[in-house]
Amino acid sequence: MIPLDGQPILTASEMRAAEDAAVAAGTNVDTLMQRAGEGVAVAVHRLAAGADILILCGPGNNGGDGYVAAAALQSMGARVRVAASGPAKTEVAARAAAGWGGPVETLAQAEPATILVDALFGTGLSRPLADEIAAPLHRLARAARLRIAVDMPSGVGTDDGAMLGAAMCDITLALGAAKPAHLLQPAAQACGTVRILALGIPVTSYVHVLSRPLPYGEREGTR
Repeated sequence: MIPLDGQPILTASEMRAAEDAAVAAGTNVDTLMQRAGEGVAVAVHRLAAGADILILCGPGNNGGDGYVAAAALQSMGARVRVAASGPAKTEVAARAAAGWGGPVETLAQAEPATILVDALFGTGLSRPLADEIAAPLHRLARAARLRIAVDMPSGVGTDDGAMLGAAMCDITLALGAAKPAHLLQPAAQACGTVRILALGIPVTSYVHVLSRPLPYGEREGTR
């Protein structure tokens, strides 16, 4: 997990372009999802410290990341369950869901867990969450001891930081790069502590997070 200091900030379209460029250069889209999901699993396993985990999976690729994370966590011996808002709607997410292979609860009827992982919606959301998504999300978030978002909390505007029904998270695992919503209020408050999970693809931007100032004695050229 990489701290935000000094990291590039990419909009939703810039992040998609970086991923598309990686695929064009020969990186399989399933490989990118596998990297993302396994990175999430390693981080969640460390943070959960043996507690039970519930992963909420949406219909898109963010949900696919969640299914990959669930399978990886299960292989690590974690107590993990999956609840979904509906079936996977992209081919790569459907393959990830098949790779999970375990039971999938409905979002509306899911029972709470100590650790909640929100993988419902990632970048690109532009409208408020539907009530049938927002209500169980908030119910499960209130009941959890630790709430972790995959890429960003479901229900925030990626590029403008708008709140579109998101539940408050304690930790956000940003995939590949920081996004504007991780730093812009009011969404930044919902993100909690943000850490970046590298996907092994080049990301560049003219905009970066400010680095933390060094103590005076550590600055270059000072004594």
